[in-house]
Amino acid sequence: MKVTIVPYKKKYYEQVRDLKLKEDDKKEVEASNGLPFRRTVIRTLNTHSDSMYLILYDDTVSGIFGVIP
Repeated sequence: MKVTIVPYKKKYYEQVRDLKLKEDDKKEVEASNGLPFRRTVIRTLNTHSDSMYLILYDDTVSGIFGVIP
């Protein structure tokens, strides 16, 4: 088991776009902006990927977060 945190790279696009979350977490994302979860993730990838970091578990995306100055 290896967990690492890395900056977003385009090679992870599909994994981030298709990220699986618990249903309650998906609903929270959708309630925060009124858009479906997948559309929110795609919009985030298109506009904020330079500030995104990924949590990788054995080289598979298991979480995302953003950091801004």
